[in-house]
Amino acid sequence: MIQKIAILSALIISASCMYIHQSPLPLTIGIQPYPSYDHPSYDFSYAVNDRHTGDVKSQHESRRADTVVGQYSLIQPDGLRRTVDYRADDNTGFNADVRTDVAHIVNIATELPPAISRSSLVMHVPNRGSSWK
Repeated sequence: MIQKIAILSALIISASCMYIHQSPLPLTIGIQPYPSYDHPSYDFSYAVNDRHTGDVKSQHESRRADTVVGQYSLIQPDGLRRTVDYRADDNTGFNADVRTDVAHIVNIATELPPAISRSSLVMHVPNRGSSWK
């Protein structure tokens, strides 16, 4: 009896799976899910020059058809400016030319705004008395 119930359960499960997970019907009305562009193109650029945090970077990029050309640069923590010129296309892939040169860095600690004093940047540690554990 248990075998008959197990076989019946298996048949019901397989029949319900065949009903729930039907193969999708082919779409034959000619609608493309994404628009196609014959010659895609764009240009963009941005630049950040935050004197307070020292964050200095920029990028510009252009695309014409299947070729992307651009450049970005940033000031590294060690004070060097890294500049990367890049080009990407279907024939050669991604190619980058990386240059590093010395950049003019402003010492942020010596040019603090008047509202911030150097003494306020010092962390005060509490006295380690007898109650310190």
